[in-house]
Amino acid sequence: MFKKIFFMILLLFIVIFCVIGISEIATLYISEGKYFSNVKNIHEKQVGLLLGTSKILPDGRHNLFYIYRINATVELYKAGKIQQILISGDNGKSDYDEPTDMKNDLIKAGIPEKNITLDFAGFRTLDSIVRAKEIFGVENMIIISQKFHIIRGIVLAHFYGIDAIGYEAQAVPLKLSPRIFVRERLARVKMWLDIFFGKQPKFLGKKEELNSTLFPIKDVAVIEVDLEKQSVDFGGIQTTQKHYDTQKANLIFQRFFAKDFLKNIGDSKVQFVINGQFFDQNKTPTLLSFPLKSKGKIISSYMDNTLPKKTLIIDENNQVHIKNDFQPQWLENPKNPDIIVGFSPKVDANLALSLPRTYVGKRDKKHLVFVIAKAKTGKEMQKIMNDLHITNYMMFDGGPSSHFAWNHNGNIKQFLGFWEVPHFFVIRKK
Repeated sequence: MFKKIFFMILLLFIVIFCVIGISEIATLYISEGKYFSNVKNIHEKQVGLLLGTSKILPDGRHNLFYIYRINATVELYKAGKIQQILISGDNGKSDYDEPTDMKNDLIKAGIPEKNITLDFAGFRTLDSIVRAKEIFGVENMIIISQKFHIIRGIVLAHFYGIDAIGYEAQAVPLKLSPRIFVRERLARVKMWLDIFFGKQPKFLGKKEELNSTLFPIKDVAVIEVDLEKQSVDFGGIQTTQKHYDTQKANLIFQRFFAKDFLKNIGDSKVQFVINGQFFDQNKTPTLLSFPLKSKGKIISSYMDNTLPKKTLIIDENNQVHIKNDFQPQWLENPKNPDIIVGFSPKVDANLALSLPRTYVGKRDKKHLVFVIAKAKTGKEMQKIMNDLHITNYMMFDGGPSSHFAWNHNGNIKQFLGFWEVPHFFVIRKK
């Protein structure tokens, strides 16, 4: 009898060990390569999901998990990696409020209150992840917590249809919280059971908007360029339509163009080329308006003697630089911007973007406004312009037609981004 009980207990332990082991392997496999500890290596996303925890421990000590998560969130925000913070935590009791505590400390650290949204029903990690999508409409985000926690969050996001990566807050030494290791192993098993049975949050409810005035990058981008002052306005055009306000220009181009269009290159900077005669007004304009080097060969247009006079470069710190006497070899330097916008005052078109093979009418040589929007029809684009209170503009769509783009090494790549959905470009005078 004793022997039978012993083998039953042994078998139970073996099953438990196997279940935990399979859970660990599957969890690590799905989350592999999706979490980062260095802020320089993580890609920008509009929203950071900060997972809540208590500020003060039951014994009165300050919670290091809390402190390190706050620090990581501030680090991400100040590095420009996130623009909006969604804090999701427990507020199940009147005297216990994780989200508000975190919000207050983030504000003290210099993050504007308008860019912070609170979710008071994040009782579990699953609740926080799913509610981010179902209630707040967030489908692309950075999860902020300690490594053991964000790994679980990434797996949940994967199965609930959310594009998520994680940023690791500083780890707390295991000796200060030894129960975490055991609890996390069990939490991962429970996570897989929740996924299998399609578990939903304790509370859902009506949809809410984030507090941010930032628009989704995939929809609309607005940039104002003042050539006279040699500056770029990232504040955008004032509008009551939150959906259409602007983000920083480097994020617009790095994520809107590089991710959706120029899939053959990595993160991109932006280069505005001004006062250069790119196009012959009697001929069809071309993208390759100055020499480019590709695999040792010079690829040049029919007007390779009309190089731009100046370049205006916006670097990764949003600083504007003017360079005179444009040099073709700049294009061969991987540190140079990858996306070039050309201004051409010497032809009737007067303004040309180097991405599409078309050009538009007269421009104000001192101040320009670019609106780049993903719209399926001209009417959709017109509605966007009306919402922005923009008049006196000219619009053209980006394709489909033959486009090319060059990567960091100067190699020409076929530009296919416009073949699927029209993307309208609008230029107007200030």
